[in-house]
Amino acid sequence: MSKRILSFMISLVIILTFSTLSFTQDQPAGDTEVTTEKPADTTTADTETIKKEEPAGVVSAPEDKEDTAVKTISIVGEPDEIKFTAGEAKIYFDGYNTYINNRVAYKLSAPEDVEAYKIYFSINSGEEKVYSKPFTLTKEGSHVIKYQSADRMERRGNGNVFTLVLDNSAPETALLADKPVILKEKTLYASKSHVFFIRSTDRYSGVSRIEYGLNSDEMAAYANPFILPQDKKESTLKITSTDNVTISTKRFILQAQDQQGQAVNVSDSMVTLTIDDKSPDVSIKPDKEMAKKNDKNIVAVPYIYTVSAADEESGVNAILVRVDGEKQFREYKEPLKFNDHGKHIIEAKAVDKVGNISEPVSLAVYVDTAPPVTTIKALTDDNEQK
Repeated sequence: MSKRILSFMISLVIILTFSTLSFTQDQPAGDTEVTTEKPADTTTADTETIKKEEPAGVVSAPEDKEDTAVKTISIVGEPDEIKFTAGEAKIYFDGYNTYINNRVAYKLSAPEDVEAYKIYFSINSGEEKVYSKPFTLTKEGSHVIKYQSADRMERRGNGNVFTLVLDNSAPETALLADKPVILKEKTLYASKSHVFFIRSTDRYSGVSRIEYGLNSDEMAAYANPFILPQDKKESTLKITSTDNVTISTKRFILQAQDQQGQAVNVSDSMVTLTIDDKSPDVSIKPDKEMAKKNDKNIVAVPYIYTVSAADEESGVNAILVRVDGEKQFREYKEPLKFNDHGKHIIEAKAVDKVGNISEPVSLAVYVDTAPPVTTIKALTDDNEQK
């Protein structure tokens, strides 16, 4: 064997394993840059090409800031398996870091004109191993692959380093509204004026696209906030979010509010939203029967008046009252009572939990504070005495 020093070049060859399911790379929602080119059909890539994509540093996993104080429920009750899938082996370079999904495998080889007896490699701070077959990565986050070849005399070539980020997580998607969506006995209520928008974030490679289907299995690209169809009592909504390494999820969280006013997250791959367009029914009732005289409701000082409201759908949020022509309605907190003699008017209306306001109802009463007057008369006529 020649005594000259062998110069070895190691190629990091990327083997892309494709599944039958694939997604077209559309322009993403937001400011994330998208790579529209699919991975090359060939199963290899030369070292020079890969080095152009080599990042300047290592990416740390973002902190998980999940709010554990908010209750999360599932109305549909779907299994966790629907959470996400990688559509195809995919590499994405954002100008700084190289991202991959777990369908990407790696092959180490030397050029054909170089005799390499062994190829050594290590992943992160792990033990150095002798390369024998293509390998994959499983742990999400940044990885540093170091590799070099050796001849039969164990003389090694120059070492190489390749840094990449394995993205195993689908985007986290939330359906939000400009007003609270009300949860009542597994039914989600909204008004006709509710404006909905979708927010999606991804831990690593970034969001590539968001699609949604409203009363349809056909998904459309999400671009702008939307309202529910005005002619439908119920509307079904589906959302799919895909990141830049083709990991998709159909699961999303709808931020709602329960009957006690507490925040609750509904986590499903589909939600049904019911439009509540009926205002509450309001009534004003005294605690005793009123006397009728000359079309007036005659009452006494001890009378107490209770205002109540009922709403069969989203529920009552507030009752408002106005007494004797006050300038503004105020929140009803306790039964009403009048001590002054004369006419009094109670007006009341109610607001349900999605914002529907009822028409005011009123009750007019006449408070008689004067005691009864009794007279005595002497009767002398026999007819009057009968």
